[in-house]
Amino acid sequence: SSTRASSGVSGRSGGSRSSGRSPAARRPATRKPPPSRARRSATRRGARPGSAVLHGLARACRAVWLGIAHLVGGLARRIGTSARDLDPAHRRDGIGLSLLGLATVVAAVEWWGLRGPVGDVVHAVVAGTFGRVGLVVPLVLLALGVRLLRHPEDAEASGRIGIGLAALVLSVVGLVHIARGLPDPGQGAETMRGAGGVLGFLVSSPLEAAVTQWVAVPLLVLLGCFGLLVVTATPVHAVPERTKATLARLLHRTPG
Repeated sequence: SSTRASSGVSGRSGGSRSSGRSPAARRPATRKPPPSRARRSATRRGARPGSAVLHGLARACRAVWLGIAHLVGGLARRIGTSARDLDPAHRRDGIGLSLLGLATVVAAVEWWGLRGPVGDVVHAVVAGTFGRVGLVVPLVLLALGVRLLRHPEDAEASGRIGIGLAALVLSVVGLVHIARGLPDPGQGAETMRGAGGVLGFLVSSPLEAAVTQWVAVPLLVLLGCFGLLVVTATPVHAVPERTKATLARLLHRTPG
């Protein structure tokens, strides 16, 4: 009877322990869902508050840059369309007036010693390129501008005059450079400006090295004569006749 009583007590105690568990303890544990993308970005922004400011600044700079690019592109397209629609006569007049303005600036620098940022740049370009011949550059620009304003339709003659002037300039700067002793760029910029400039050095030095100075001078003189004939539209066989006509015109204009 004692054995049966103890087994009954143990059975009741085991039943009471098993019945004492809560339903939440017997339920299996549920896995939490992963945080959403918005929550992760919010967490990241909360972790680094400076990145949001940088991101906003980058977007603002990009918007400003795109706005400026659209504005400049629109203006450039509008100006290009307006320039194409401009009358050709007006365009030629603009080129002629630009040459007159450039002749005025170069004359102010080379003849009257205008100095300053613009004057220094113009002198460096003109005197460094043509040397002493740069003193004649304003007259050449003035003549080209006046002719373009007076005869804007004669494009063929303008091309011919341009070729003749180029030959004349090359001949003169080469002869001046030879006459000044053929200085090279190693002797300094002022020495080059006192001779034929960089252009005179490029024209005369290869000729002098190839055929000596005694042959280079006649070749440059022939080049100058060719340029003069091209500018005046005078063939070689018409030189005597043109010379007589010019002398007759001059003599008839003299008083008495």
